[in-house]
Amino acid sequence: DLIITDIKMPDYSGKELVTFVRCDENMSEIPIILISTLSMSKMQELFKEIKIQHYIQKLKFNKEKFLNKVAAILGKNKEE
Repeated sequence: DLIITDIKMPDYSGKELVTFVRCDENMSEIPIILISTLSMSKMQELFKEIKIQHYIQKLKFNKEKFLNKVAAILGKNKEE
């Protein structure tokens, strides 16, 4: 229903994971939340390139906002 991934991972990047998911017709419509320490401005080009609509910056992580975002994506409330 939802993929939550970091952009920097040990074996391969979040970009590679998202690209793989977007190319698979069975998974291409799954919403993805990308989490990173990189600033929003540094991520803008990547968002366009790999079609990410949801981003959370680790330095500004707020558990309540994160859970609300997950619930909104999964259709469990109207907040987005």
